[in-house]
Amino acid sequence: MKKYFLGIDLGSTTSKAIIIDDNDRIIGRGITNTRANYTVATEIARLEALPGAGINDAKKVLAFEATRLAHGETAAHEAAETARRTFEEGAAAEGLHTIERPAGSHAVVDLLVAAGLAGSKGEARRLIKGGGARLDDSALTDEAAAVEAAPGATLKLSAGKKRHALVKIV
Repeated sequence: MKKYFLGIDLGSTTSKAIIIDDNDRIIGRGITNTRANYTVATEIARLEALPGAGINDAKKVLAFEATRLAHGETAAHEAAETARRTFEEGAAAEGLHTIERPAGSHAVVDLLVAAGLAGSKGEARRLIKGGGARLDDSALTDEAAAVEAAPGATLKLSAGKKRHALVKIV
């Protein structure tokens, strides 16, 4: 059975944690603001030490702690639940920025601007051209693309990996 060792440095500004194996190889490491406390740093180190999807769990912990520090515990739980429903279940989460549009055909560049994901049609075109725009998790490649939407439909627009909005068709 392999042995692992956890080291924690609880400093005045940052807390650090590291996991090493019995051959002194670094398996995982974590660092966080001390205001979050050493439990968060050890959890991040543990998650980083996991193979594969562990990094996604670490990102969730970091996002929760950053939101908690900036906006409070309640807001952090609300944001975490919104993200879970939106990205794990594909649900149209209430906390995500949402715009409404009538049924019919809509140019994707117009939707990106209306949703606040691009400041202008030119910026929206550059976003698409650069591969940073997505519609319902599929990359957009055509700057002149339009989407035909029926009443009751919900479209998810993304600009990059972190900015998202919903378009509800009424």
